[in-house]
Amino acid sequence: MLSCSNETAILEVYFTRRFFNFQPATPQVLDHAFPNIKPSSICCLLLADRLDRDVIRPANLTDASSLAALGLEVWLNTYIRHGVNTFFADYALAHFTAARFEEIMARADQTILVSQNAVGIDGFIQIASGAPAPVPECSDLEIAKLYVQPRHQGSGAGGRLLDAGLRHCVSTGRPNVWLAVNAENQRAMEFYLRKGFAKAGETRFQIDRQSYPNHVLRYDLALVAA
Repeated sequence: MLSCSNETAILEVYFTRRFFNFQPATPQVLDHAFPNIKPSSICCLLLADRLDRDVIRPANLTDASSLAALGLEVWLNTYIRHGVNTFFADYALAHFTAARFEEIMARADQTILVSQNAVGIDGFIQIASGAPAPVPECSDLEIAKLYVQPRHQGSGAGGRLLDAGLRHCVSTGRPNVWLAVNAENQRAMEFYLRKGFAKAGETRFQIDRQSYPNHVLRYDLALVAA
């Protein structure tokens, strides 16, 4: 997995690729377009191009609208399969907004990592601390969301986001992390079980007066490779 701690470098990469119509960039092209571009920016771009992999980085406030749009796309694609009604449309449009993601990123108990390709963000993982689990023997550390654009699912982006998220979870000192998965989302269940999660119980996801069964999964953070 390629990662880069310099958020500014990654943003420079993105806008450079946009400026040049997403054509491969070279150090000479970058230097001409941005005389003051950091060497680390050039390195991140060239390495990402060669490895053809997304960069996993912390989200920042400039990502808020992209996160909202991506979240809305994934949520609707996952849960709204038989037509969009007013009830679910109102819920989705109220929850997936740039303002809401800005609020999340401003909180110390929330962490968002994004998967950034040469064009934009194709996935993100949100981790919340101080989130008591609905079943026993789980810590208060939750993977609240792991969303990958439908067209990028199966590319490995979800696995790389999860791996990076689990490494962050280890740094919190908790013994485990939990998440909830819609009981009808068999693909997600298979993904998490394959990654080493285990079933810890059941809960229900509540929207107004409607509720939906969810599986609660737990991951032992001692399993994360050093």
